[in-house]
Amino acid sequence: VKRALQTHRVFMLDQRGTGRSTAVTWQTLAALGDATAQAEYLVNMRADSIVKDCEVIRQTLLGHSSTWTALGQSFGGFCVMTYLSIAPQGLSGALLTGGLPPVDSGCTAEKVYRHTYN
Repeated sequence: VKRALQTHRVFMLDQRGTGRSTAVTWQTLAALGDATAQAEYLVNMRADSIVKDCEVIRQTLLGHSSTWTALGQSFGGFCVMTYLSIAPQGLSGALLTGGLPPVDSGCTAEKVYRHTYN
């Protein structure tokens, strides 16, 4: 990060439910109510939801026609791959340091999430 700050403006985004965001626990989920309400909340933790938020932030900070470079490590790598899939026009570059998902025409984010909970 120190080196990147010499030549770039750095916007650091952490995975939801970690860092300074509210942790997802059985207690926080129970407070939301029934399983449907819990599922609706958990959709916000998905990589596609995070990318959609990043696009709003990018457009707000830089304008609709400006792009930025995304760096992803671990789950962030999965988010960057998702970014390349659903909003490539927002990126001028993509840097991955880990978290590469399977690259296969039949492997979609929806399938990965479905198998995670089966």
